[in-house]
Amino acid sequence: LWDPMAPELFEKIMKFVSKKYEVLSLNDICLQKPESKKPALAITFDDGFRDYIDYALPVLKKYNFHSSMFVVTDCVDQNMPTWTYVMDYLFYHTQKLALPEFDYGDECNSYAVYTWPGKIEQIAYCRKFKQALKKVNNAKRNAIMQSFIKGFDDVRIPADLMMTWDDLRSLQSEQVYIGSHSVSHPPLATIDDDAELEKELKLSGDIIKQQLGYFPAGISYPVGSYSKRVKSFSEKAGYKIGLAVDQKLYDSGKQDLFAVPRIELYNDSFLRNKIKIYGIEAAIRSM
Repeated sequence: LWDPMAPELFEKIMKFVSKKYEVLSLNDICLQKPESKKPALAITFDDGFRDYIDYALPVLKKYNFHSSMFVVTDCVDQNMPTWTYVMDYLFYHTQKLALPEFDYGDECNSYAVYTWPGKIEQIAYCRKFKQALKKVNNAKRNAIMQSFIKGFDDVRIPADLMMTWDDLRSLQSEQVYIGSHSVSHPPLATIDDDAELEKELKLSGDIIKQQLGYFPAGISYPVGSYSKRVKSFSEKAGYKIGLAVDQKLYDSGKQDLFAVPRIELYNDSFLRNKIKIYGIEAAIRSM
């Protein structure tokens, strides 16, 4: 249900970027603040899907671009995609139009729907509920996801979409920096338990250090979910940069290093992606 960017569009955008910007590593832009003749730009990817190697990396190498990839360590270890992908995949591929009843709790009471008249209505429900689940208490979200997995037992989640540690090690010879995207991809601001939050942040960095030889400088907050508490725990865990989404340009004089905004690019028109990169869309939204 998540329309990926076409490789042809990605290359067109990278060609445009090569003419207008100086692409530097994220760590350099945030921590070193080097001078550049053109506006500085960093390119980042989240999750650790293998199609980065298949489609993005060849283009990045063509233009000699740095990039950063933020990986979910459970997804690498288990070769299973993120819960957001799993939810989409289950609803899209199941032949069932009904689920066993499950207590979604008070905060999700409006989504306590267990039958759908057709596939269109079922997928529309999934689109809305997935966005709502990003703000639901993490324990409750995990329980709801398990109810979907059990209820839609006619679907097998693909187990060959994610990069392996060997893949990630191979990227160390390229201009690619591997950072953390947590252990299990939870919206971090929805985690109430301090020990659980610390685990998602610290353990993911420790695993990367064990596998790749360094504790990453940056943590990318899953689904852009963060808070003052999450920022504090991230710094305590040993990170130097915390990546949000926030859909606006980064200004080192205005944003702190644990709320670095990013602009997401999608499979939109080339013109709209250019407008986003320039920061025009963000400026219009803030008016």
